[in-house]
Amino acid sequence: MRIFTFCFSFLACMLVFGEPGAWAQVTLTGRVTEAGSMSPLVGVSVKVKDKVVGTITDSKGEFELKVLSSPPFTLVFSSVGFQSQEVEVSGSRSDISVAL
Repeated sequence: MRIFTFCFSFLACMLVFGEPGAWAQVTLTGRVTEAGSMSPLVGVSVKVKDKVVGTITDSKGEFELKVLSSPPFTLVFSSVGFQSQEVEVSGSRSDISVAL
């Protein structure tokens, strides 16, 4: 029973006092539009460069992406018929607007 209590106490302390960066999650939101008309673009791929995390834009051209790593990192926006665009995310920037 003492071993169980010790292990439980140790794990609880690690969760409370552990490194905050290890549990950090950044939520990015934004909107992708067509450069000429500024109309929303549906189905644009939004990915973190060199990672396996991404999403696509909805019917309003908006996206939400949760990233487990802390900035800085690069987002890559791509869609058929448009030139891909890269946006550097650094600091506390969380709302991103892109025109393709």
